Amino acid sequence: GTGYGIDDTRSGLRAVCVSHRYGPAERPGLTVLSMLLVSRDHAGQGLGRRLLSEVIAQEPVEALALYASEERIPLYEDLGF
Repeated sequence: GTGYGIDDTRSGLRAVCVSHRYGPAERPGLTVLSMLLVSRDHAGQGLGRRLLSEVIAQEPVEALALYASEERIPLYEDLGF
């Protein structure tokens, strides 16, 4: 997979997300997003939304799937899932 993150030189890693592409490299048919994590110190600041929006914009796929905890469903629905 490919890891994405938001880093801060003072406080370290703020948020991470991993994407896994399936299909030919030049045109993957499916990308699965997983492990969207935001540090406790930075929770509630919109970093997860910002990171996920950027990852979605960079993934050249026909279908995008994710695994999510139930309490995060509103975030993903806001992003079009």
